[in-house]
Amino acid sequence: MKFPGMHCQVSHNAVHSAFDQEVRKTLSTIPGCLNSNACKLKEVAVPRCGWTAHERTRRAVADATQVLSSLLVKAIDSPSLPDDIEEKSEAILFQMQYAVSTGQFGISLPEMNSTADRSSFEHLSSDFTCNPGFVTSSDREGCGI
Repeated sequence: MKFPGMHCQVSHNAVHSAFDQEVRKTLSTIPGCLNSNACKLKEVAVPRCGWTAHERTRRAVADATQVLSSLLVKAIDSPSLPDDIEEKSEAILFQMQYAVSTGQFGISLPEMNSTADRSSFEHLSSDFTCNPGFVTSSDREGCGI
């Protein structure tokens, strides 16, 4: 996603926290994501800022700063639901795309609020780790028995 007017003067911790809060709000309507660790933000990176740890670096202001993130999605602990991870992942992808494309995905940082550019959401990849007793499907898009 790209955020217009976002600058690198805030810490990586602040960006991660603000992004985490907005992801939680966006995914709160997906069954099994609210109040659990089934859907959570794993990493946030802002390549233009050059953050390598929880620190401040450059002070440049960009027209639109790209923020890369990865989400961790876990299946509900139920041996009868092997497709849960696929369904949940698809629901998360849809919800994130919808929130960004409708201008509802924004982050609040010290001295700055920014809404993601409506056409900037990109899904780069998905990786699945299956629960014990399940294996990754041949298309690597889910889990099976």
